[in-house]
Amino acid sequence: DSQSDIGASIGSRSFGLSGGVGTRPGVTFRRQSYHRHSDLFNANPNNDNGGDTNADNANAGCDTHHETTAGRRFKDTVVDHKEKILLPQSTHSLLFTEEIFSLPFGFALFILFISYWCLGLSLWDNLSGGSPGNPLNIPVNVAHQVRVAQLLSVLIALWMEEEIPTATYLLRNIPRSSVETMGLSYVKFVFSAIARLLVGYLFLLNVFLAVVQSDRVLDMFYDMLALNFVAMLDDITFHLAKYDVLGKHLRNAASAKYFHVEFEKRPYLFRKKMTLFVKCVYIFNILFSYAGLAAIGIMQRTGAFQCKSVTVTFGQDIWENAWVETSPGRTEKMVLVYSYFNGVYKQIDGETKSGRPVYKEMRKSTDTPFDSKTGAEISYCGQEGAWVLTHEHIRKSREPEDVSIIGDLDYMLRILHSCIRVVLEVGLPLVTPFT
Repeated sequence: DSQSDIGASIGSRSFGLSGGVGTRPGVTFRRQSYHRHSDLFNANPNNDNGGDTNADNANAGCDTHHETTAGRRFKDTVVDHKEKILLPQSTHSLLFTEEIFSLPFGFALFILFISYWCLGLSLWDNLSGGSPGNPLNIPVNVAHQVRVAQLLSVLIALWMEEEIPTATYLLRNIPRSSVETMGLSYVKFVFSAIARLLVGYLFLLNVFLAVVQSDRVLDMFYDMLALNFVAMLDDITFHLAKYDVLGKHLRNAASAKYFHVEFEKRPYLFRKKMTLFVKCVYIFNILFSYAGLAAIGIMQRTGAFQCKSVTVTFGQDIWENAWVETSPGRTEKMVLVYSYFNGVYKQIDGETKSGRPVYKEMRKSTDTPFDSKTGAEISYCGQEGAWVLTHEHIRKSREPEDVSIIGDLDYMLRILHSCIRVVLEVGLPLVTPFT
């Protein structure tokens, strides 16, 4: 009886505990946990191994808990790994990791000056050779495939350039305290970042000029590769030093502890503001580059880079079967002497054909437009793909059966395609007379 009373007491206590916890508000999850355990026990009430089953389930829950904890730790490790800040392996980094009067610092400064010299000479060459109306020496016009390559080249150049994002990344994330904790000078750190920025913008400026000055696709890509090699000179020489190609001192500097330790990050709010600033810088670079390309393309199509006037000498060629309209409704066959059309031809503002300007013949004595007479004109014929000499009252036939021959195709002379630049810049064209 005493044993049964003890069992009843224990049972009542167990029932009271389960009931008390299950009915308390705010602990629903505990009640559900008890219900799951009771379901496990009630699923096989006659099973003698019920305790083992409960233990197995408890162990499974513990394993699940450990797996979840391990997964969280793994995720935290991945996040931490992504947020590690290491110095870039470049000679620019040696400008603040080494002493000023040391050999590695002098070598890094020498590589920086070489990059500046090469990019500066390239910029000087790109800006030379222009004319008062075309200081950047931009082609008069380019083919459609060249214009598409220009758009792609600017985008590729922005992707290839890494000095600007590297400098802004270091300035955005590494605080002064972190640099000084490593025993380094923060002033030299900022100087190194500014030096990177200058190299990056010199590279982009040279690429932009090389792109807008090119009239061939391959020349454009070759110029970009050459400029990118100059911009990557710091990375290349750093790895040569690290591989013990340039001596023991440079190898030790390239393998210093500063390139293997992590730097502390700035506070999140500061990094967030700087990230917004960096994005604005990138958007500005993209908009400025494509706005410049668009403006130059519009100027090319409107003839802004064409010569305002050309002086033409046609030689002693003649055309025996030219039909000339001597009066309204009256056309006669005459011998045409091309030298009669020698002289100055000036560009007519706002008048274009096939996206190129039209040049009108001027008076021989004063180089001014005719008052009563009609002068000849030089314009670009899109169907012929060449510049042609035409006159309003001179045709190839008396009454052409094909009306399409009237106009640009009814020309007196076709200027050779290879001599278009000569015609517009020198004024001494080679021509093919119509016979």
